[in-house]
Amino acid sequence: MDQDCCICGEPLDGENVARCHSCGGYFHMGWSVDAQMKNCGHYWLNEISCGLAFACDLCQQGLSARENQSPNQSSTAWGI
Repeated sequence: MDQDCCICGEPLDGENVARCHSCGGYFHMGWSVDAQMKNCGHYWLNEISCGLAFACDLCQQGLSARENQSPNQSSTAWGI
């Protein structure tokens, strides 16, 4: 995989990679408990799709900020 991480800018190895559900960027995500690497994002169980969802650190920070705002502030902050 000749692509760089959307968070840290370092090359991706093609194996320990995830794609952000929000921005579509690829980032480092260790797929093994033994993976000796940094994770540049987060994952969680999406109850609607019954699968894993992924967000890069930048989008995760935006999602966290959105959860701490009132609904009117949230829609303005995200340009909705």
